[in-house]
Amino acid sequence: PPGEFNAQTMYIAELDDTASALQVYMQKKTWPALKRGDMVQVEGEMGKAYGALRVKIKKSDDIQVIGHGASAEPSHFAVADVPTSAGAAFVSVEGTVVDDVGGGFALADESGQISLGLKRGTALPKGLVHVGDTARVTGIAVPARNGMQILPRDARDVEITGRDEGVVGASAKLVLSSTVWFGIITLCGILAVGTAWWWVRRRDSIKK
Repeated sequence: PPGEFNAQTMYIAELDDTASALQVYMQKKTWPALKRGDMVQVEGEMGKAYGALRVKIKKSDDIQVIGHGASAEPSHFAVADVPTSAGAAFVSVEGTVVDDVGGGFALADESGQISLGLKRGTALPKGLVHVGDTARVTGIAVPARNGMQILPRDARDVEITGRDEGVVGASAKLVLSSTVWFGIITLCGILAVGTAWWWVRRRDSIKK
């Protein structure tokens, strides 16, 4: 629904074809009350965003709620097979969490690699994933500037299926070591300033 990724968009898909979804965009953000599982009829103007189809609407009356409580199941894909020709897709992929060039995370399997939009969704806590984790990720696959990416809707869309605690522990130890060294350097700086101030005061006192 609107607000999970940003206030101007939502995503819809047919229950029997979740591999083909569409973004619905409304600039004014005057959405009717909507939640996951609502069945809707949308009337608007077809357009494109990042080369992908989307529906642009102007007002809340362009959306009619015709049902509730529908349960959409994601389409399962290998990373390289995630659809790219439609507007979006509701998908599930499995792989290993790796560093992404953009400073975020990506998921890799034997077929390729896809970015994870972990910074865009809501209710995604820090430390949710670590490099080296194996994970099953569900979300909306959408075109982005650097190719396709998957946007998990919340923390339940990211299931950690394997974790190397040694890697996580090493990362925590590295952060702790950095913090300790920062503290030591800061303390040394304070002592140096204090010593210089004391020396100047002592010199002035001797001159008097």
